[in-house]
This record gives sequence, structure tokens and C-alpha cells, in this order.
Amino acid sequence: MYIGPHGHVVIVDADGNAETFGLMDGGVDAAITAYFGSQLQERVQQNIIREYLGEQPVGTAFVIETGNSKHPWLVPAPTMRVPLII
Repeated sequence: MYIGPHGHVVIVDADGNAETFGLMDGGVDAAITAYFGSQLQERVQQNIIREYLGEQPVGTAFVIETGNSKHPWLVPAPTMRVPLII
């Protein structure tokens, strides 16, 4: 899923960048949040707090249900500790 040239969300089966605190408010993550709703980000963050004491280590992953029948799962797998422009 990404934001196309005219500001429309384009849905594809793809990966999004992730960071260790579960913030999903920029880039591809923002499109994922817009599509599934802010409750998904809240549930991702709740899981990170419960399972990783608030910061999910880079290199780990977990599966969470999205509540969407077409795209039923999200796998948060951080690639960076904090968002950076690379």
C-alpha cells in the first residue's frame, strides 16, 4: 500500500518500514494506518508494551490480526530503532 501520485492510497501486498515503538504515522506506515484505522496502531503498540516492555528490538517480529478479511495479518518487524531519512 502506498500513496499514489494524485494522493490516492494504492493497495498492494507489500512491506512497510517499521520502527521499534510501533509508531505508524509516516510514509507507508501512515498509509497502512489510514487503511486499517488507528486502532491497528494502538494494538501494535499495546503488544510492543506487553511483549517487549515498550521497545520492540530490531530483528524481531510478531503477527497481529488486522480485522480485514482481504488483508488479515500485519507483521511488525522493525528495520530501524527510530525513523531516519536514509
